[in-house]
Amino acid sequence: MEQFTSACRERGMKSHSIKCCLRRLLTAFDTSLEWGWIDKPLEIKRAETPQKPPRIISPEEI
Repeated sequence: MEQFTSACRERGMKSHSIKCCLRRLLTAFDTSLEWGWIDKPLEIKRAETPQKPPRIISPEEI
């Protein structure tokens, strides 16, 4: 997963987009286990994606 996340970042994907892709992949893996396409659950270490701190707006910007 870290390789996938790094490759996505190199392609310019934002953190939110990477998280969405990872959720879809994990759902696909869970479904394949449920349907019997794989024998055991995948042990995936979920990588943290860096987040920007919240931007504080001034009263003039409101």
